[in-house]
Amino acid sequence: MSPLRAERGDGLPQRIGVKIVDGGPALVGGPGVAVLRLSAPHAHEGGAACPACEAALDLRSRLWSLVEEARMGLRPGFSTVLVDASLLPDSAGLADMLVPGRVPARSLSHHMVARRFVLLDEG
Repeated sequence: MSPLRAERGDGLPQRIGVKIVDGGPALVGGPGVAVLRLSAPHAHEGGAACPACEAALDLRSRLWSLVEEARMGLRPGFSTVLVDASLLPDSAGLADMLVPGRVPARSLSHHMVARRFVLLDEG
C-alpha cells in the first residue's frame, strides 16, 4: 500500500493533502474532502494581542482538531482538506505553517500536523 494511502489507527491516511484557497466560488466538501473555513479576525485595536483571533487563525491547531473529530466519529474520514481563507485580509502566512522550518511548532499537536499534513501544489 502506498504511504499516501496507508491508514493509521484513526482510519485516516498517513499523509493528508491541504489546499489553501483564498478566493473564488464557495468551497464544498465531498467524499474524502473536509472544508475548513477560517473567519476574519474581529475588530480590536491594531497590534493588540488577541487570544481569540490567534486561536481561530492557528491552522495547525485547527487541522489537529479535524483529525480528533474524525477519530471520535464526529466527522467522516478525509484524505484532503480545503482551507477557505477567503474572509482573511491576508492569507500569505497560512502556507508557512505547513512548510517545515518556516514557523516553529509550539505544541506536540503542531509536530503531528507537520508530519501528517502536506501542502498541495497550486494548480
